[in-house]
Amino acid sequence: MLANWMVFPEYMALGALGAASIEYLKNYELKNNRTALTYRRIIASLVYRFKFLLFLLASGFIAWALNENNPNATVWQIVISGAGANALANKGIEASLSRQELTAGAEDDQPPGLSAERPHPYRITLRDLF
Repeated sequence: MLANWMVFPEYMALGALGAASIEYLKNYELKNNRTALTYRRIIASLVYRFKFLLFLLASGFIAWALNENNPNATVWQIVISGAGANALANKGIEASLSRQELTAGAEDDQPPGLSAERPHPYRITLRDLF
């Protein structure tokens, strides 16, 4: 059966709302795990905004793809599909980032206080977002 494009905007929005709820919880976790200055830098960064928008759109699309041919799909099922897609993507990226090697202490070619993980004090890395 061909895709049901009539429900695409509605299902996309509902899936994105589910993903937004997970992103809100992730944002709350970031706020409590980082200093106030680091948190403000993360929220203001373009990398964070791009990741936020990308995860909302991808989760909305996945929610639509999972539920488009189900005539009995409830609003709750669509929202949970979007939230689940977002949570799985977040945890998958967190797992891959956790396998990276961490370095402790100052490197020889960098000023004290900076490591290979954070080469510049104002640079936001993927590890900061997750």
